[in-house]
Amino acid sequence: MAAPEPQAASAVEDGLVLPLVLGLDGLRVQVQGQADPLGLAAGVPGDRVKVRRIDRGRAELARVVEPAAARVPAPCPLLESCGGCALQAMDYLAQLSAKTEALQAALEELMPGGAVVDRVRPVVGLPRPFGFRTKLLMVTDPELSDGLRLGFYMRGTARRVVAAEGCPVQHQQALAVLATTRQLLEATGVRSAVEGPGGKSRGWLHAVGVRVDPATGRSELTLSARNHRVPRGEALVQALARVPTVYGLHLCTAELRSSYPLEGPFTRLAGSRRVPFTVGGERFALSPGTFFQISADGAELLVEQVLALLPGTIRLLADLYAGAGLFSVLAAGRWERALAVESSAAAVADLSHRLEHTPLRGLTVHNERVERCIGEVLEQDPDVVLVDPPRVGCRPEVIEALIAASPPTILYVACGVTSFIEEARRLVAGGYTITEVRAVDLFAHTTHLELVARFER
Repeated sequence: MAAPEPQAASAVEDGLVLPLVLGLDGLRVQVQGQADPLGLAAGVPGDRVKVRRIDRGRAELARVVEPAAARVPAPCPLLESCGGCALQAMDYLAQLSAKTEALQAALEELMPGGAVVDRVRPVVGLPRPFGFRTKLLMVTDPELSDGLRLGFYMRGTARRVVAAEGCPVQHQQALAVLATTRQLLEATGVRSAVEGPGGKSRGWLHAVGVRVDPATGRSELTLSARNHRVPRGEALVQALARVPTVYGLHLCTAELRSSYPLEGPFTRLAGSRRVPFTVGGERFALSPGTFFQISADGAELLVEQVLALLPGTIRLLADLYAGAGLFSVLAAGRWERALAVESSAAAVADLSHRLEHTPLRGLTVHNERVERCIGEVLEQDPDVVLVDPPRVGCRPEVIEALIAASPPTILYVACGVTSFIEEARRLVAGGYTITEVRAVDLFAHTTHLELVARFER
């Protein structure tokens, strides 16, 4: 990936003036005499700052010597310690402008002759850059033996937790459900699960997940814990089920805490098996294990960008990594037939459940890994292939099959820009041209983007 151009910023470290660079993989300080830059947890391009080295690859902000014009007071006191919002002290419109420049710089090598400026649209921002996250996941603090603390892992650690129940980017309804849930759990004597000596564990709770649908006012509440033995059993289950707005209560179990504690298996404790989530006027009924975007506003904007880049009429749409069918369903007016391929059994069950109650003629669903059935899908000669892979991108054989089959249009939805660059380079080398790129600031105040790119033969 081509290095983004410096954003007219500088930092001071050991008396040297150094460039501070905003890229889509984070903030970086380039130290003179070093080949690789240092990662910076938080900052504002345009600041003049002093930094301290933490280790060979990372630095921390020691002091702002001269603030940038775009610097604003950050509403969160955990900016330096939490692992989340690196850019929260930067004016939001300035964030969008800087991300647009970084995206254009990253894609420049793929669009020779200055085409990047014409083909990469400005990043689309959220209408509400705070309180936008409708999906919340907070872990318990294993170092707190008296009481129950919920928060995020401290930046650079996999164990230390910073209390973040007032996180300003979370939706207020999600925070309200979280606060009431913690009070009930703590009053019941529920404690954080801790791995003890010899692999023996004590405590019970790993994490709490909340997903809310602002359109209906309903919430999904999921507990991640060591086992199915809920403290106080049915009494606690019923108390949690009565938390205002909770429509479905679920339990996810694993003896040991993992990096993502909501991977399943899931057990419904009370309420509905599926909770609604509304996008584009369509209501999707989701199980707790089904992936969906972290923000209702962001999902709406992302769908708008996808629809803007899809052709007006599609004979056969191949929707790969389809999830619960977000794009297939909302683009139904465009296609004659569609194939949705998804490996998650929960997501496929949710989409199939929808089709049972709201039939959509011409849509076929395959519960299979994309790399295992890509040949079968492409043999049906789709004129548009839409791929929305996880952050790590597609398997190499998927890109190889696409190049070999040469569908006229490929729409790539990416949340991992680094993996997208590598796969876009292969598609361009295979004869495709990037005709337009749009991006949504789905993860406001971070250096991440969700982008949609159209490739054509």
